[in-house]
Amino acid sequence: NGGVKREVLRDFVSKNPKKLLLLNKLIHSLVFKEVNKKVVQLKLLRKGKNPLSVCIEATYFDEKKLSKFIDQFIFVDAPDGEILKRFVKRKVPKNHLQALLNFQRKNFKEKGTYIKNDGTLKDFYKDVVKLCRTYGYS
Repeated sequence: NGGVKREVLRDFVSKNPKKLLLLNKLIHSLVFKEVNKKVVQLKLLRKGKNPLSVCIEATYFDEKKLSKFIDQFIFVDAPDGEILKRFVKRKVPKNHLQALLNFQRKNFKEKGTYIKNDGTLKDFYKDVVKLCRTYGYS
């Protein structure tokens, strides 16, 4: 049907970090184009109104391509065990999750404001709201 078989792709790249890095570079070019298009559309809609706040959630962030959209960078992290526990619910094999975590820890540099996400979802939302208010967002 032309769709991506995520399980096959995940198995392929989880065994080789270089392949995962290449896949991220290929996908990130497409993501960058879509983010750029959306930000431009939203700015046109907001022209003459209050400034726009846009949030980009990413498990991998190509700073060279996406940093032009960023005023504030918020790094959200949790202990590996907590991340693995959350992702197992998505029925992803643990070895694939561990490979992805290892890749992210190596390639994703911690910068900006840091939120430790080791509590409940409600706790996380409270932290995010508090941080948004600190930056003047409501």
